Amino acid sequence: MATIDDEEAMFETLDPVPSEIATAISDGLNAFNESAEIRREAFAIVWREDGGLIAGITASVSFSVLFIGNLWVAKSLRLSGIGTKLMAAAEEEGRRRAAVAGGGGRAPNQTHERCPPPRQG
Repeated sequence: MATIDDEEAMFETLDPVPSEIATAISDGLNAFNESAEIRREAFAIVWREDGGLIAGITASVSFSVLFIGNLWVAKSLRLSGIGTKLMAAAEEEGRRRAAVAGGGGRAPNQTHERCPPPRQG
């Protein structure tokens, strides 16, 4: 655990992130956003086969930026291209909702196949 001393605060790096910390941060941000009346359009896109959910993505648009939440594909169907199609669908929905950029440095017109791999080291 790394700590950074400051005259006004002490910071900690937590790895892994305890679930209660993740929840507290998320709840705090959501409460602020609701009180500030920040426009946030959350949506999900799902893929179903034979009535069952086999893949899905959650996302939102806020400040004209598309934020991807979670992307999940059933284990038996990973590497089949469904994740790529869900990303493209979320990016298209983001553009439809007036997103002009993507969170994390991604533009809404990029799919993960065109993004460079993470840096090693």
